[in-house]
Amino acid sequence: MLAAIDSSSWYSDPRHLRDLFRLIAFPIVFITAAIAGWWHRRKQKIALSWPSVDGRVQFVTIAPLGKNGSYTATLQYSYFVEEYRSGEYTEVFDSEDDANSFIEKMKDQKVPVRYNPKNPDDSLIEEADVEQYIQLPPVQRMAPLR
Repeated sequence: MLAAIDSSSWYSDPRHLRDLFRLIAFPIVFITAAIAGWWHRRKQKIALSWPSVDGRVQFVTIAPLGKNGSYTATLQYSYFVEEYRSGEYTEVFDSEDDANSFIEKMKDQKVPVRYNPKNPDDSLIEEADVEQYIQLPPVQRMAPLR
């Protein structure tokens, strides 16, 4: 019986290895994204108790996000806690025009920055604070069926 096994088994064919890689990679990417989202929400919740200082948006950049037509707009801000420090805030947009509109409104804007008192280099700008300065595009939600 063992002699009858073909030497070209499934793992020797590169196509099967590619399929196996996809089978393994998909759950890893999904779990990584879920953990990253959880970590971001957790950090924002913890940051509500952090002190706040005035910061200023210093630099803005736009970059395409994959091939789906989305763009990321990144704000680089500075703030002063014992010395000048910096951080980043990133927002995802459906179009380059929306991203450009966002960065034009936020350029050189004064923003509240929350920082970790135990590690002042750890900071964030809350989305609610950004929404005070500009109107972010509405999130598309499907109407409930009646």
